[in-house]
Amino acid sequence: MESVTNNRWVGFYVIVILSLIYLGIDLILSIIWYINYFIKKEFKYKSLKQIKIRSTFDVGLNFLIMTLLILNLIIGFLDGFEISPRTSFSKESLPIVLEDYNIKIQSERDCSTTKYKSFLGKYYSFSDSTYYYETYSDDGTYIENENNGGFISYEVFESKHKNIMNNALQYMKTNYANMGSKYEKYTSGEEFNNWGAKEIYIDNSTEERIIVYDNVILILNIEGDYNKSKINFIKEKLLNL
Repeated sequence: MESVTNNRWVGFYVIVILSLIYLGIDLILSIIWYINYFIKKEFKYKSLKQIKIRSTFDVGLNFLIMTLLILNLIIGFLDGFEISPRTSFSKESLPIVLEDYNIKIQSERDCSTTKYKSFLGKYYSFSDSTYYYETYSDDGTYIENENNGGFISYEVFESKHKNIMNNALQYMKTNYANMGSKYEKYTSGEEFNNWGAKEIYIDNSTEERIIVYDNVILILNIEGDYNKSKINFIKEKLLNL
């Protein structure tokens, strides 16, 4: 999912930067030409008026292109373009935690928040799990077992661009289907109405959900009932990150 908003656009920014370098050199050469042939009047075959028009046009066009490209870069960086993701392992970075589902915290706990962001969209991935170790000594044999005590994970994808949203949804359905998920699409029903979404997809085996809004997609792997109260809680926590 992060590739939809991040890595595939690194090449685009490299091209833009190279274009800026090229246009910068061309602008400098145009200014030099303008000075030599117009101000210093070092011209032979063209009239002064022709040289002035050509020089003014070349310099103005290059300046316009450079301005547009620079503005594009500034907007991208202001919107949070990041080549590398930001990752946190603290519980405080999670909008929804195990305690919200009354899951007892065991002796061990792993929390993870990963954020990718660009001017094209945002992708957040969260997970929270708790477990404990049991050790046994039987007939001189040491055995260590990890016991899962609870796990939740969820993802949020957001973009203002319709084509990016469509590509992200298609990627989710294709990628998860390749891993064995079988989603059923819903556009009506009580849960659908409670979400207030455009459409929802539910995996028949894992109960994982993909909730699709105009500008946001939620991917939820949280056990338990999706009643109206829980749905409103999830929407409040995840739709305005």
